[in-house]
Parts: sequence; structure tokens; C-alpha cells
Amino acid sequence: MNRHPSFIFLLIPLSVLLQGTAAVMGKFASLEVDSRNLNGIDTVIGNPWYLGSLFFLVLQAIAWQLVMRNFPLSWAYFFNSMLYVLLLISGVAFFGETVTTGNIAGTVLIICGIALMAKASPNPGNGSTP
Repeated sequence: MNRHPSFIFLLIPLSVLLQGTAAVMGKFASLEVDSRNLNGIDTVIGNPWYLGSLFFLVLQAIAWQLVMRNFPLSWAYFFNSMLYVLLLISGVAFFGETVTTGNIAGTVLIICGIALMAKASPNPGNGSTP
């Protein structure tokens, strides 16, 4: 059985947080760019929100590769569902989006599913590496 330092487990929520940050920055970028009046690709590329979003996506990809190296895909991937929870909260906090009963029920189901999958895993610390 592979034993991993505690910080390796933190890569999973870190990856989700980085991806969520990129998504929120992408939303901010889209609100600043008027798609009907683009003067060129530099309008999009020069937007600091888009650049920040790309930066956080690169960091997320690196963190996720470390997760995949150390944990079974079938166990680790379910934790990406935490992104739905994070983005629901971010939508309300940053953009004043409305939360419905269906949103809350779906979020509760996602959290329950994550808990069930994590509990059902026989050995989450045993990655596919030899």
C-alpha cells in the first residue's frame, strides 16, 4: 500500500478551488467584454480577468496531474463535484445569482454522493503507480 503525506490529499480541494477561481474570473471577464463590439482578439487576450483565468487553469492542471499520479481516478474524480457547490456559492456571492430549492437539493445530493464515494473507496491512498 502506498502511503502519502497528508498534504497530497490537499491537492484535491486545491485543484477544485483553482478551477473554481478560474471559472469566476472567466465570468468577470465575460461581463467586461462586449461581444457585439470586439475590436480584435487583443480585446479578449488583454483582459486581465481572462489572463488570470488561464493562469489558474494551468495551476489546476498541474495540481490535478499530481492527484492522478497518487490516487485512483475512480476515487479522486468524484471530488471534482465539489466544484458545483463552490460555483453555486460564488454565483450568489459575486454575481447576485438566485438560488432555487432545486439548486439546494441538487447541492445536497452532490455532497451526499461525494461522501458515499469517499466512504466506499477501499483504499484511496493507493494510486495506480507502482
